[in-house]
Amino acid sequence: MNTDSSSYDDFIERAYNGVLEIDRKNADELKQWMATQPLFAPAIPVSGRGFRHISADGLDALRALGRRWWQNNPFYHRVISVDSAQMAAAAAFGDLIAGASSLPASTEVKEAYLKFLEERIRDRTRREYFYFPARVFDQDDVGTFEVGPVTFFRREDWLDKVEQVSSTPLPWKPEVLDHWARGEGRWKKCNVKNVDGFFRKPPKRDVADDVVRAIGPCRWVIVVAVEGQERERAKECASVAATVALESLGLTLDPENHRSFRGPGHETQVRMYYGLSQFEGAGDFNSSTSIDNPRVGGRPGAQAGFLHDTRKLRAAVGHALQAFVDVTPKGSVPLLKQRWVEAMYWFGQARREKNDFIALVKLGIGLDILAKGGKAKGILRLCCTILGKDKTDVVTSDGMELGALVSKLYDDGRSQIAHGGRLALLHELPVPLSLADGLTSQILVGYVACLAKYQGPDKSEDFIAAIPAILPTL
Repeated sequence: MNTDSSSYDDFIERAYNGVLEIDRKNADELKQWMATQPLFAPAIPVSGRGFRHISADGLDALRALGRRWWQNNPFYHRVISVDSAQMAAAAAFGDLIAGASSLPASTEVKEAYLKFLEERIRDRTRREYFYFPARVFDQDDVGTFEVGPVTFFRREDWLDKVEQVSSTPLPWKPEVLDHWARGEGRWKKCNVKNVDGFFRKPPKRDVADDVVRAIGPCRWVIVVAVEGQERERAKECASVAATVALESLGLTLDPENHRSFRGPGHETQVRMYYGLSQFEGAGDFNSSTSIDNPRVGGRPGAQAGFLHDTRKLRAAVGHALQAFVDVTPKGSVPLLKQRWVEAMYWFGQARREKNDFIALVKLGIGLDILAKGGKAKGILRLCCTILGKDKTDVVTSDGMELGALVSKLYDDGRSQIAHGGRLALLHELPVPLSLADGLTSQILVGYVACLAKYQGPDKSEDFIAAIPAILPTL
C-alpha cells in the first residue's frame, strides 16, 4: 500500500486538535461559536455517542485524509467515491476517539485509524439487492428473464426472490399478493389529527403498505445484486445496470416503442397532459390533450416471441453488464465491455430526450465513446467495419453516403451544437434524427454482438481490427 504515514499522522493530529478546541470552550463560548456557523456547525459521528463538534480546520483535515487515502488506494476507486471516502474518514475518526480520553500513542494512531476506516468501508460493501419497479411487457405469457446480472421479475415472482434473500417467510406477502390480485387502490394515513389539533403517534410500520406504494402500477421489478462496492456507489451501479439492461430491450425497436419500457427514473404512471393557446381576437381556446400510457402492445404472443428472438442479443448485453457490475471482472476484455455499457447509457438517454437537437448530441457522444474518442474519423472507421461498407456507399433513400452521414451527425451535429458553433433551437437538424438513431442502434448491436465472441487484447484498436473476422460467425 503506497501511503504517506507522516501526512496521515498530521491529518489525525489536526483533527484531534479540532475536537479539543471545541471541547475546551465554556457554555458561553460554545454558544457564540455556534452562532457564527452557517446553518450546521461542523461535527463528526461518534460511535454510541451521537455527534461531536469539531473545528472547521479539523473537519478539513479529515476530508483531506479521506481524499489522500482514496488516491493512495487505486483498487478502491471502483469501490467507493471520493466523497464517500471523505465521509468514511470522518466516521472512522469518530470510532477512533469514542470512549478515549486521548489519542493512542503516535506509533499506533495511524494503524488504529486505518483499521477503523477499512472496517467502516467493509461494513458498507456487503452484497446488496436493489429493486426497481418497471413497465416492461404486459402479456401474461412473458415470464421472468435475465440480462446478465440484471433480472426482470414478474412482481409475484419478485416476492419469492425477496423471501429467498430474507431466508425467512414474509408475513406480509399474502396481503400484498391479495391486493395485486384484486387490483384495488390502497392508501393508509400515517398521521391522524386529534380534535385538539395535535397528531397521534404514527402506527407501527406496515411493510405490505410500503411494498404496494413502492411498486405502484408496475407489474415488473428489476433486480440487481451488487457486492464489494460502498452503498452509494453500489446503488448508482445497480441503477445504471438496470437502466442499460432495460434500454437494450429497445435496441431493435423503433424509438416510440422503446420509450414504452420504463424503469429507474422514468414515469411509470399513466399521465394526461393538457395545453391551451389562443389566436389573437379569438374568443375560444385552442385546447389539446395527450396521454402517456406506457405499454408495448402487439398481437397475442408477440412479446414472448420478441424476447425469444432477441435472446442472443440479451446474452451479449449480459456479458457486458457483468463486467460493469463486478469490482474485479473475471471475464475477458472488461474495459471494452464497460465502454459499450457507457455508450449504451447515452443512447438510452438520447431516445428519451424531449429536444431533438440534444438527442442528436447524445447519439454523437455514444458513438464517440465506442470509437474511443476518435471523433468523426474514428466513428466512420467503426461504422464501415461493423456495417461492412465503404465510406462512399449510399446508405439513405436520398443518396447520402455513409461518410457524409457520419460527418453531419458528428461534425455538424454533436460537435457544432455542443460547442456552440451552431444554433439549434427552432432550427432544422443537420441530419434527420431518425437516421442518426438508426445508425447508432445498428452500431451498438453489432459492437456488443462481436464483443461477446472477441478473445483478443482489451484495446479498441485490436477489437475493431478483429471485427471483420467475427461478423461471419454471428
